[in-house]
Amino acid sequence: MLTLTDDQWSEWLSLYVLPFFRILGLLAAAPLLSNRAIPTRVRLALAIAITLAIVPSLPPIVQPVAVGSWAILPAIIAELLIGVVIGFLIRLAFAAIDLAASLAGFQMGLSFAVFFSPTTGAQTPVLNEFIGLFATLLFLSLDGHLMLILAIAKSLHWLPPPASSLSWQTGWEMLLSVPLTLFVVAFMISLPVTAALFLTNIALGILTRTAPQLNLFAVGFPITISIGFLTLLITFPAIGEVIRNVFTDALETAEAFLVALGAVPR
Repeated sequence: MLTLTDDQWSEWLSLYVLPFFRILGLLAAAPLLSNRAIPTRVRLALAIAITLAIVPSLPPIVQPVAVGSWAILPAIIAELLIGVVIGFLIRLAFAAIDLAASLAGFQMGLSFAVFFSPTTGAQTPVLNEFIGLFATLLFLSLDGHLMLILAIAKSLHWLPPPASSLSWQTGWEMLLSVPLTLFVVAFMISLPVTAALFLTNIALGILTRTAPQLNLFAVGFPITISIGFLTLLITFPAIGEVIRNVFTDALETAEAFLVALGAVPR
């Protein structure tokens, strides 16, 4: 009969269960993988599969968590937080792209054109959905889903569980600058469209002052929408390059967060 000692159970707990919770936190917060269309059982099965694939390459556990110890609960919470933060940082990249689409769509007059989005479960402007799908396809074409798995694998190598001594204060202080970057990136992506439409609105304002008999709503909306789409058509290759850089910066921010927690790059 196969029997396992407490030390063996503790080693298995630290080697398999704790990485599983970190990976599960990533799948719960990362874009695409946390989509509402993906059933919870599928995410659990995917987390187990990724754990079984990564664990054999991890370094040996130095201080395993004892079975029945109260230290298990803080260790699980810490692992979940690390995975959630890594996934959340990547999700912020998509949030910046969505905010940029909202700014451009508002200037174009398309913010009132909404429909139900199955990914968010709410009413989403048409331009937001279009640029969001473009960003998703670009993310997949750049193997972003594989980069997420590589990021969580690196975190397990750099900061192996159980992560007993973490500099959470330093990590949170580093994350405070991330929302500011989100607004800057959103403004830079939407800048060509907003600048073109700003000049268009100035021209329409001058036109209505010189010819008051013109109906601004009948003339202005077709012009602003046409110029907005024309600007998007011209600047879309550059926008794709900017979005790719946004994904790269998000992964670098996740790496900086791990280093702030006390991770040692290997």
